[in-house]
Amino acid sequence: HPVLLTACARVPFGYCLCGRAGATGEIQFASCIDERHDISYAGMSPHGHYNVPIVLQREVMGVIVLYLKHGHQQQAGEPEFLGSVAATLAGLIEHRRTQDALRANGARLAEAQRIARLGSWEWLVGDDQLTFADGAEDIVGLTPGQQSLTLDDWLKVVHPDDRLRFDHAIELALTHGTTFDMDCRIQHADGNEHYVHSRAEVAYDADGHALRLVGSIQDITDRKQMEERLRQSATVFENTTEGVIITDAEDRITAVNRACFEITGYSEQELIGNTPALLRSGRHKEGFYDDMWRSVMESGRWQGELWPAQNVIPLCLRSCLWI
Repeated sequence: HPVLLTACARVPFGYCLCGRAGATGEIQFASCIDERHDISYAGMSPHGHYNVPIVLQREVMGVIVLYLKHGHQQQAGEPEFLGSVAATLAGLIEHRRTQDALRANGARLAEAQRIARLGSWEWLVGDDQLTFADGAEDIVGLTPGQQSLTLDDWLKVVHPDDRLRFDHAIELALTHGTTFDMDCRIQHADGNEHYVHSRAEVAYDADGHALRLVGSIQDITDRKQMEERLRQSATVFENTTEGVIITDAEDRITAVNRACFEITGYSEQELIGNTPALLRSGRHKEGFYDDMWRSVMESGRWQGELWPAQNVIPLCLRSCLWI
């Protein structure tokens, strides 16, 4: 009946028979439409009910609603049987919930591993195969459907200059129980050299014999390339003949290069933590420093020549860069 599809779609706890079953956690029985039957409609046929709560560890998961012939008399064993059915359903619901949660967690983990370029691998001691999973196949450049490599084939993938370190790290892990932890280069199937970080631990049997190495592998190529660019930038920073001054959002000097010491005559200890106002010499025209800081605020940098306040080479204009 249309009324049932709306009025019975969401029943509050304590309302009507099914709401009472949910609120009390107890089976509600009615042989007819009595005062507890709060939901009714015109033309409703006489009937009775069993409303059986589905409960697990005091959590009401739902209510089984059974329609009975009007005047049905409760028989011995009916409540116990219906209670057993409800308990079985509760177990099935909880099992499904657990499966759904595991699938959701697995999907989140897989997505996190994909974003982090992280996978897993395993090597059974004495076996000739390394098995890759959870995205590690793409990281090491396996063909679609391929999940393993022989040790020899894997060592061919590892950069020649890193193979000895890799062998040594494996040997240390197996003989001394240390964690296998290293970065190495590999020749990826895309033809490029990739950097990977691998970490693994040894699993032992009851007698203390090494069974397998189980670990993770992560593509760190982007990080290594960034580190190299930072190293190159640091080299330029330290060796350029221009004085370079870096400040924070509060105009405090956070870093200077070697040329800056020679240009200004100040030591690193004197400059770091101070503001560039320390370098005012009084030799520039009015508005010079305002223009300088306007350039820094608008473009993030200023480059030009200035008279330092304390200079080891008197009466000399020197080139400086503010960042």
